[in-house]
Amino acid sequence: MMPRKTLFFSVVFTLLVAGVPLAQLPNYTVPNQPVFKRLLASGEVMKQIHVINLPIHQLLPIREKPFTTHPQTLIYHKKKLYALVAGSGIVYESAPFSQQDDSLYFKRLDSTKLIGYNIDCFNFFYKDSLFNLGGYGFWRWNGQLRKFNPAVREWDIEPLNIELPLFNESMHANIMVSAKGP
Repeated sequence: MMPRKTLFFSVVFTLLVAGVPLAQLPNYTVPNQPVFKRLLASGEVMKQIHVINLPIHQLLPIREKPFTTHPQTLIYHKKKLYALVAGSGIVYESAPFSQQDDSLYFKRLDSTKLIGYNIDCFNFFYKDSLFNLGGYGFWRWNGQLRKFNPAVREWDIEPLNIELPLFNESMHANIMVSAKGP
């Protein structure tokens, strides 16, 4: 029989090795697709596109599990593109680009390790800060407002006076319950 100390360290080592691919998704260089060029030409300050969960529509070719089938949201803001992986806090930012560029380089901004708490949240920019609102996780739907903190590469919850559960572009039924009645 294996001594307890050896068994303990074997289990810890196995868990650490298993978590390494999730914690270190790479940066990506992708072709400058027509959709990117149209966003740049639109001249709008912010525009959001939710990309469905088909491999041919993935903006970034993420092959690390479990993210191979996660939808991606693309936000164009101030001549940069931001790709967010649905159901996670993973955020990629492109280098500034032009329509003549052959490819775009995306670098990962976050250090997210916890996933599944913001499925179907609404991502947006406000005063040059990236936010997401609502979504759901394992336990509940939520109305939390989260702000990306680039200094620590994490999402912080912004206090609200009331939390109204919200989700974005989901196929689920929309149900609202009012404390005051119908």
